[in-house]
Amino acid sequence: MSEINHYSRTGRSAPIVPGVQAGNADRHRHVLSSAPRRQQGIVLVVSLVILMILTILGMAAMSTSSLEIKMSGNAQETTRALEAAESGLNRLYNDTTSFNTSNLPKAVPYTYGTMNAVTASVSVNFIEYSSPVRGSGYSATNSQVANFDEVSEGKTAAVLGGRATVHQGLAQIGSAGN
Repeated sequence: MSEINHYSRTGRSAPIVPGVQAGNADRHRHVLSSAPRRQQGIVLVVSLVILMILTILGMAAMSTSSLEIKMSGNAQETTRALEAAESGLNRLYNDTTSFNTSNLPKAVPYTYGTMNAVTASVSVNFIEYSSPVRGSGYSATNSQVANFDEVSEGKTAAVLGGRATVHQGLAQIGSAGN
């Protein structure tokens, strides 16, 4: 397609701009040529604003993931402390002298592991003697029930320091003279 030139008032030939009359070509040429120069600063400002928004979003994502890591570490340490507390109770039940009412209250410390020390402190308290439950098969005149309260507290030595406490009751049936 061949380009048709029209002469403007200055005598120079100007290309035809669609929808523009020949006499107004100089004025439209000036508008078209100056528009990109004015927008160069706006593009810089818009790109800096977008970069700032992306930076803020990235920092928020990093903060959230850091918080989630701390939360999962706390949950892990608390679970380790709970396991230590329960293990302390199991050790207590395997000790035949633990429920002798003459040497109570009794506190027994236990340590688990060597690298990440986890400790459990178990205490046994005698509450009272009571009669056996009706229908248990034990005579109320010949038997008595010693009721104990065991408290085991597990702790981890890690930076986060998890703690857990387990309360448990125990009833031991013995002869009435004990």
